[in-house]
Amino acid sequence: MSSTHKRARKDQANSDHELNDLIKKLQALLPASSSKGEQREKVAALKIIKETCNYIKSLQKEVKNAGLRISQLLDYVENNGLDVDILTNLLQQ
Repeated sequence: MSSTHKRARKDQANSDHELNDLIKKLQALLPASSSKGEQREKVAALKIIKETCNYIKSLQKEVKNAGLRISQLLDYVENNGLDVDILTNLLQQ
């Protein structure tokens, strides 16, 4: 085997290893991926990526809803002169 082929295989192995490490790190960040050990490692990378996409979408919805809620609260404060302490309390709910 030529040195070019050996280098290509080594580079591919390094890429595969890096990808596996990134998938494991990504899985650890997902709230639904709290399982440990072998079961965790058997989950396909594609499933982890799909779970991540779904989680990101749900976070985007939460942010949008929070923004709408804050906007409504600020409008209410502007129109009704609500106390800052009350507003702070409402935002923490």
